[in-house]
Amino acid sequence: MRRMPGRTPLGMTLSLVIAAACGKDRPEPQAEPPAVADTNVPAAAGETAKAPGTSISADNESSRSRSGTGGPRRDTSGARPPARPATSPSPSEGGVTQLRGTITVVGNAPVTQVQLRAAGGGNRTLTGPELPSLRRIAGLEVALSGALSGDGELMVREFTVLSADGQPALDGVLEHEGNTLYLRTASGRVSLGNPPADFHNLVGARVWLTGSSERGPNAFGIITPAR
Repeated sequence: MRRMPGRTPLGMTLSLVIAAACGKDRPEPQAEPPAVADTNVPAAAGETAKAPGTSISADNESSRSRSGTGGPRRDTSGARPPARPATSPSPSEGGVTQLRGTITVVGNAPVTQVQLRAAGGGNRTLTGPELPSLRRIAGLEVALSGALSGDGELMVREFTVLSADGQPALDGVLEHEGNTLYLRTASGRVSLGNPPADFHNLVGARVWLTGSSERGPNAFGIITPAR
């Protein structure tokens, strides 16, 4: 059979028609749906599981509103407790005890004791080389310091007269410079404007003094005689 020029064979034409028909029936490829987070996965410790579709920015805004700060609330359950404040030292710490009260002498001669009737109540027996001076100021209010012994007695190291008969007192050593008398106290030297006449004979003695140091009149007593 002679092929006619310019014509396509019948078999080839049928093949092309069938192929075209099959191509129309084939479904076009579709994009796979986006992966959905598995909501059954347990949340990490210290975090809250987020519902699908919840944005990160919305969660951060919620955290800010709860904590009142610019960031999410921090878990402080494992933080260390605050350090305990340092306790105040006891009156006897370092071997020194400080007391305030009135000097009393109890007992009958020749056996007597010098005691301090503490301002807060109770009596404390006093010992040490300051006892002769403390006997001279019985009835006066003092502040003293010393060391406690095993039986509760206080060995006095130093003391200061605070008041006599309810009046504030100065405690110091009498000095003179020219015709002026001074009382050298623990806080400085005080000029005496109108001192008692006996003071001129007591220079070098430790005395207590009440009344105006500038004008007088003054009440006084000897604590330790001049040496």
